[in-house]
Amino acid sequence: TKGSSWRRFREAIESEFGSEHNVYGFSWFLRRPGGSRVSRSCSTEGVLSALRSLLELMFDSSRHNKKRQAPSTSATAAVDSANPPKRMRVGTLKEKVTSLSSDVAGLKELADEIVQQVGAFEAEESKVKAERDRLRIENDKLNDVEVSRQNLLEANGELSAANQRLRAEVNSLIAGMNELAAERKQLVADNEKFKARQVGNDDLKAENGKLNTRNGELQAENGKLNTRNGELQAENDKLRGVKCEFGTKEDEIRAMGEQLRVEINDLVAERDEFRVEKEEFRAEKDDLQH
Repeated sequence: TKGSSWRRFREAIESEFGSEHNVYGFSWFLRRPGGSRVSRSCSTEGVLSALRSLLELMFDSSRHNKKRQAPSTSATAAVDSANPPKRMRVGTLKEKVTSLSSDVAGLKELADEIVQQVGAFEAEESKVKAERDRLRIENDKLNDVEVSRQNLLEANGELSAANQRLRAEVNSLIAGMNELAAERKQLVADNEKFKARQVGNDDLKAENGKLNTRNGELQAENGKLNTRNGELQAENDKLRGVKCEFGTKEDEIRAMGEQLRVEINDLVAERDEFRVEKEEFRAEKDDLQH
């Protein structure tokens, strides 16, 4: 895998050159014989460029030391001839670096792929967050609609009770009107009887006047009852209109609730799928780091 190739590459470089790679600092560093340390950052130069720069520094330092300590006797020359030339070793090491460069290129591709995946996950997470905010707003709206629905239900209960009271009052008024009509009819009949008899005494005239007065009062009362009946009828028509409007709003509220439930279920499924992908990405990232 790309992770094992990168690990072998680091181990080979450390074995051949003594150079180590700082994973957390993302840099190469080389320990000199005197104990000092020289480092090159990979974040600014790149992995291969930083390693090449560090190796060139090591080779230049080695050549400089070799010139200062050139052999002056044949014994030193014999020792040098017994060891392989430094140039040949450098060439071999360069070949090894070149052979491992393909693995580094693969690691670069993997890094680019990881960056793309991170960008994709961040974009998806932004979408999920925006969708979650939108659904939260829709849920608040649904709560407001539910409150309005409860208020309408309470208002409908109050209107139904008021309608029952109005019906009882109307029935009572109708019964009273029927009684008054019967009484008026009886008074009219009695008045006609008195007129037919043409009673001339004062008592009969006074009684006739009382009957006429009572008849006028009954007519006035009948007019009031007719007016009240019209008001009650108008109030009843108004209650019917409110009840029809409430029924329409209740159907709309029910439809909105069903639609929001479907959207919430879809969002929950997308969120679970996103979590699974995110955990897989974290596992792959941990494997690359280790």
